[in-house]
Amino acid sequence: MNEVELFRTTDFETKKQVVETLIRERISYLEKQQKIPFLKRSEYNGSQNVYIIYVSDLQKDAADEILKGLELT
Repeated sequence: MNEVELFRTTDFETKKQVVETLIRERISYLEKQQKIPFLKRSEYNGSQNVYIIYVSDLQKDAADEILKGLELT
């Protein structure tokens, strides 16, 4: 079973909303956080972190459908 990237954001509240929805829908996920180097933060609107959500490749289609139903900022 392989993990595939589902979603990437610099907004903590958006990440939180996606994670809560995945939990509610019983989709397992892996969450990673990457620090953005100081000199590259302008490319990410000044954000310090990038949040990355991964899901199993077996659950990717179901997770994609859930993301389509969310109103993400």
